[in-house]
Amino acid sequence: MNIREQIETLKELQRIETETVGIQSVLNGISDRMAVLETRLGEYQGRLRNQETQLEALKKEYRGMEMDAKDLQSRMKKAKGRLNTVKTNREYQALQKAIDEMKGENSRLEDDMLARLDRLEGAETELARLREDYDAFQKQMTDEKAAVSAEAANGEQKLGELNSSREEVARKADQRLIDRFQRVRRISTLAVAPVSRAVCQGCNMNIPPQLFNELQRFDNLHNCPHCQRIIYWDKPPEPDVIE
Repeated sequence: MNIREQIETLKELQRIETETVGIQSVLNGISDRMAVLETRLGEYQGRLRNQETQLEALKKEYRGMEMDAKDLQSRMKKAKGRLNTVKTNREYQALQKAIDEMKGENSRLEDDMLARLDRLEGAETELARLREDYDAFQKQMTDEKAAVSAEAANGEQKLGELNSSREEVARKADQRLIDRFQRVRRISTLAVAPVSRAVCQGCNMNIPPQLFNELQRFDNLHNCPHCQRIIYWDKPPEPDVIE
C-alpha cells in the first residue's frame, strides 16, 4: 500500500470515526430527551394529584357545612316549637333571642356554603383543564417515544454498518497504520487533517516549508509539528483550460 493509498485509508477511518461519534452523540441525546419527557410527565401527575387533593378537601369541608346546617335547622325547629310552651315573657324573650342568633348563624353559614360552592366549581374546572393537558401530553409523549425509538433504531443500525466498515478497512490496512491512527485519536478526535497552502487545517498553523515540500512528494506519512495530527497535502484542483 503506497502513501496515497495509506492516506485514503486514514481518511476513510476518520470518516467512520467522525460519523460514529456524531451518531453516538445523538443516541446519548435521545436518553436525555426521554429523561426530560419522564420529568415533565411526573410534573403533570404531581399537579393533578395536588388539584385532586385540594378538591377533595373542599368537598369534605362542604359536607361538614351541610351537616352543621342540618343540625342548626333542627335546633331552630325545636326552639320555635318551644315558643308556644314557655310560661313567662322573660323565657319567651330569651328563646326568641336564641332563635334570632341561630338565624344569623344560619345566614352566615349559607353565605359560606355559597362561597365554598364557587371554590368547588373553580377547582373542578381547573382539574378538568389539568386532565386535558395531561391527556394531551401523554399523547405527545407517546408520539415522541415512537419517534425516538425509530431514531434510536436507525442510529444503532448505522453504528453497526460503520463498525462493519471499520473492520473491513482494518482487514485491508497494515496494523501499524491503524495503530498510528489510534494513537493520534487519543490526542484529538480529528486524527487526520489536510494541508492547504502550507497551513494545517486541523490547527490552522503554518507548517515548515521543507515539510510542505515533502508532503507534496507523497513519499512518507507526516505529523503536524504543532497539533500532531497526521497530515497530507490537499492538492488544489487543476484550473480549467480555455481553448
